[in-house]
Amino acid sequence: MPDQTLLGNEEHPGDDHVEIVIGNVNRFPKVPARRPNGSFCNQTFRSKVTLFILAMILLVAIVAAGIVNNIRLRNLDTTQTRSTVKPTTSYCPDNETNIESTNMGLLVESAADLKELTAEHETIIIESMNEDYTESFTVNENMNVKTLIIHGPISSKWLRFLFKNFPGITALHIDSDGLCSVDMKDMDGFSFEGVTHFGLDNLFRCDDIEWISRCDFPKVRTFSITNTDLTEHNFNCIHAFVIKNRRSLNQIVIKQCFICKTCSFKGISPGNKLSVRISGSKRIPLKY
Repeated sequence: MPDQTLLGNEEHPGDDHVEIVIGNVNRFPKVPARRPNGSFCNQTFRSKVTLFILAMILLVAIVAAGIVNNIRLRNLDTTQTRSTVKPTTSYCPDNETNIESTNMGLLVESAADLKELTAEHETIIIESMNEDYTESFTVNENMNVKTLIIHGPISSKWLRFLFKNFPGITALHIDSDGLCSVDMKDMDGFSFEGVTHFGLDNLFRCDDIEWISRCDFPKVRTFSITNTDLTEHNFNCIHAFVIKNRRSLNQIVIKQCFICKTCSFKGISPGNKLSVRISGSKRIPLKY
């Protein structure tokens, strides 16, 4: 029997292929190819199709549920108060102004909207309330209302009505140009008894702000002026308001305003501890 050793890379003339053999064992045995199992492939394909169909059914169900939920939410919105907004801005700080809060605010576009007021509302936002005053109109007194924001026209009679029925108001904020179309002379001598913060915004076109110095604010502590042209005329009206209420005022905040060169609060009594903070002043007034 021949010696069973590793042949190596010996050359064999005439041979087209040389195998390396150790003993009688072939290192690279030929394994017959296995034919694919047709039934197994069919089962795999059917499983994939089934999973795809189930996934599509689940997706359709999720989309349908979302549509139903949106419809329910829309229906719920229509049954709730249409004029309730949140969050609103609270304007009644002791040391700061324009502090964000999550208080519920009632948006009022006519007196009838006041009927939607609930115990959750702490702020009333007037967009328009300049219709004829009706003495028979009534709302329940609500001590939860703390802030009154006036963005648009409101007659003096309706303004008196609000402070009569909502005596808990401590913050009054007014868009001056929005209120400008209303004659405020009827407010002369009116006392805003509970107001501790008073704010004026957007004073550009309106020249009738003298009424603020003809009203009484016996408890006002902070006064804010924002986005306003403090021309000599406007500043004189504001200065008169400050002088009248200098005993209770302890802070004035002026933001984003043009201030005339001659405007100064130096006429206030030196003994009064009044803080005046000015930020973001404008170099020129806004002209229309």
